[in-house]
Amino acid sequence: CLIGNVLGGFVLGFLFAGTSVINPDMAEYLGHMVAAKQAYILDGHYLDLFLRAILCNFFINISMLIVYSGNAKSDGAKMIAMYVGIFIFVYLGLEHSVANSVLFAMTFWYDLIHGTSILVLSDAFWNVVVALIGNLIGGGVLIGAYCSF
Repeated sequence: CLIGNVLGGFVLGFLFAGTSVINPDMAEYLGHMVAAKQAYILDGHYLDLFLRAILCNFFINISMLIVYSGNAKSDGAKMIAMYVGIFIFVYLGLEHSVANSVLFAMTFWYDLIHGTSILVLSDAFWNVVVALIGNLIGGGVLIGAYCSF
């Protein structure tokens, strides 16, 4: 799943970066987002990144439990449950390995096409690794242990 999403992110990143869709204001915002995510690694805030990743998948998987448990009967209720989990993850600035990898893939192409240097590949790589481990614990261990019990 992660590999497929990263590859999809590279394709979409190339398509977006090669057009005028990413205007200067969006490029500036993209730079701020990537800098904030790289700062976890640069500043040694691995624990913060790790805990944010645990919380991210915890909230996402709680939403998925509601959707797949059969407790939400209508499609509208299922959609609301999914959106609430995603909204919490985005609003709180929690970290998701797949979302970050797609963001980094888009930035890679933007840098390459426009000659900028927003992305540091090693920082992006370690961000995704730490977030992936946190996501696995938040969803796989915390929620998985609950479902297994």
